[in-house]
Amino acid sequence: MNVFNLIKYPLTAFLQRQEFNSFVKTIDSFKNDSTLFVFDIDNTLTCTWPSLLIKYPSEEQRVLSLAVNLNSLAYLKSKLVLGNAKVVFLSHRSFKIKQSTIEWLNSVIGMKTELNVYFASSPAVKIKFLEHACRNFSNVELIDDLSFNHERGNRLFYSSVIKSVKSISNLKYNGVEFLDSLDSCNYYFNEII
Repeated sequence: MNVFNLIKYPLTAFLQRQEFNSFVKTIDSFKNDSTLFVFDIDNTLTCTWPSLLIKYPSEEQRVLSLAVNLNSLAYLKSKLVLGNAKVVFLSHRSFKIKQSTIEWLNSVIGMKTELNVYFASSPAVKIKFLEHACRNFSNVELIDDLSFNHERGNRLFYSSVIKSVKSISNLKYNGVEFLDSLDSCNYYFNEII
């Protein structure tokens, strides 16, 4: 194991604990008489995979230029305007691009709203977040494709994570079938670079 990994893994674990604690604090502060909507970002709200085929000057610039799925965005906005609905974003992304992610979300949502954005160090870690949310809300809806490898021409799924998600009581899972029904090809490229 090289020196970088000796630093990277404990740091990632520390950041993940901080992220989860922040999520718990936010969820616990919400009134649970409403539905909690949990949105993924990559290949759910965005069309991320084409950007992985292009060389960008930085990862932050790649994130800021992501295409947005207009129909997923419309679905998200319909939930944000509901007075009693709560929305959080839960994505498997590097903690290094959190600020860029928040900037991107603010630019595409175009609404004055507080964004609750949380990162999971792996798709499987999302389960811990979702279980906590479901202990505090009687209705939780997850909108997440839970897929990967699009850029290689063969979309694969996190099958064991999907199976675990589907087993959580009071969680409604809207996966790839739901997202495909929204016409996921209807997107535009954000030009913030």
